[in-house]
Amino acid sequence: MKFTAQPRHERANVSIKYRDVFTDPEMTDVFVKALSQLVQAVGAARIKDISIDPEAKRWRKEFLVGYALLAIGEARSMLLLFSDRLNIHARIHLRSLYEYELKIKLLLTDDDKVLKLRDAFAYEMRDFGAKLGKTVTEVDSEIARILGIDDASLVTGTKEKTALGGNVKEQMCDELQPEIRYLGTFSWVSQVSHGSVLALHELAKATDGKTDNFFFHAFSDNKADALLYYALWVVLEFVVLIEREFQVGIPGVEGLIERAATINARLKVVTPEQEATILEMRAKKQEVKRGM
Repeated sequence: MKFTAQPRHERANVSIKYRDVFTDPEMTDVFVKALSQLVQAVGAARIKDISIDPEAKRWRKEFLVGYALLAIGEARSMLLLFSDRLNIHARIHLRSLYEYELKIKLLLTDDDKVLKLRDAFAYEMRDFGAKLGKTVTEVDSEIARILGIDDASLVTGTKEKTALGGNVKEQMCDELQPEIRYLGTFSWVSQVSHGSVLALHELAKATDGKTDNFFFHAFSDNKADALLYYALWVVLEFVVLIEREFQVGIPGVEGLIERAATINARLKVVTPEQEATILEMRAKKQEVKRGM
């Protein structure tokens, strides 16, 4: 599984000027610029030769680039859905962004998890290959190629979620407000895409008594700016993490962070009271850690 030490490539164009995006114009502009910076960051990381890094550190960097690539796709998907006022269906892509953020945070702080996730590829590939009717030889050949080893039989591995510490709720055990965070970042944003009964309740309320623009009310929850703001910080976080881990510099990051804060002050996506609550909780948590 190798993303680094690759040739330079043509600059990827993430412009969406040809679409009509029904979100705050400045928010959209900042988001597109942040996405462009993430593309630049991945490009800068991709040409790095990390072959001499220790095993866990090398795999951690490869995973970071891989999840960043996935994040770029999810972020672009959100913009495309917003452009047709399908923001209620864009939530699932925000959920995916949160998942990539959670996974990479776990990996950046735990070398043991990094190596377990590396070996989890062997377990998951064997399970998937067997269900498709592939032979052991075929599957092990692919495992050896991806892991860069000669004998795949030496790697057993575990399920991916086991390697990362259990299900998503369990993985969040060290986070602030894990239950609330799970509901807000994984459960709620998945309702529509999973077709849950709560999603039907939401749609029923949104369309009740509506005759004009019925589908607009069904597909838009008027939360596009908030959803885009949350996604923006995940994109920026990936840029900063790549800068740190690969020792590269991407121009303009600080300026975008400042603009994002200004936008929030105007739109009030997150209130000062909410920020203060989180800061207070974080301070209390740090006090508990120091007292242990």
